Amino acid sequence: MNPNEIRRKMALALQKERRLLAEHKYIEALDARAEYRKYRRELTGTWGDGDLIQPREAALA
Repeated sequence: MNPNEIRRKMALALQKERRLLAEHKYIEALDARAEYRKYRRELTGTWGDGDLIQPREAALA
């Protein structure tokens, strides 16, 4: 999937989340947020906060 398609899907997921929150459908809104995060990770190539948290071995050294 090309980056523009991923960005489009991210935008659609955010719009869906906002709409569901306005309708007080909180569980469904969480699903939409997860969908957004999945596409964001795919676009940026980051998978979690592993680069922000030092491994325990490095912290002890």
